[in-house]
Amino acid sequence: MRRHREDILAALDFARSLPELDGMRIALWGTSLGAMHVLKVAAGRDDLAAVVVQCPIVDGLATVRRLGLGAALRLGPAMLADAVRRPIGATPHYVPIVSPPGSVAAVTVPGAQNGWNGTVSPGGSFDNRVGASEVLEIAVTSALRSARDIAAPLLVCVSQRETLMDPRHGLSPPGGLGSLDMKKTPLGRAPRPARPAARLHPHY
Repeated sequence: MRRHREDILAALDFARSLPELDGMRIALWGTSLGAMHVLKVAAGRDDLAAVVVQCPIVDGLATVRRLGLGAALRLGPAMLADAVRRPIGATPHYVPIVSPPGSVAAVTVPGAQNGWNGTVSPGGSFDNRVGASEVLEIAVTSALRSARDIAAPLLVCVSQRETLMDPRHGLSPPGGLGSLDMKKTPLGRAPRPARPAARLHPHY
């Protein structure tokens, strides 16, 4: 998880090093778990022009609970195997990021696999795997406190028919996000909601 945020910081530094870009007009955008990373990174920056998150996972524990006890129990042996391998530098024990209900994967809610595949360009593919212990790391990570410290204009897009995250967690986090305006739409998480529910920071 920390490595992903370090990647975002490195990308920001690289973008600012490009002479053809205006370093004061750089924005961050993220979706799903990437949105959590974006929120946490943005909280520590005062040089962003805007921040946009779509279908954000803002409360890791609440999201894992939504996946269900059965999914967590199925992942248990894989998470243990991965946790044992990490300290000795062995190859991580991977599980699919998304898979059909009842299987061993990070996300097994109905419709999730079709949604993920719907975001892939025709003829393309994505590396559908994650280190099993990272699911546990997600469970203890939250962007709720970080979000209140974001100084940049912030747009939060949340789908009403969200299956992975309780939409209320994206719509009503405490602190600085609490005063945002809200628009609703009946769309689901994927593929690529075109007009998601949106809350726009007043000074956007």
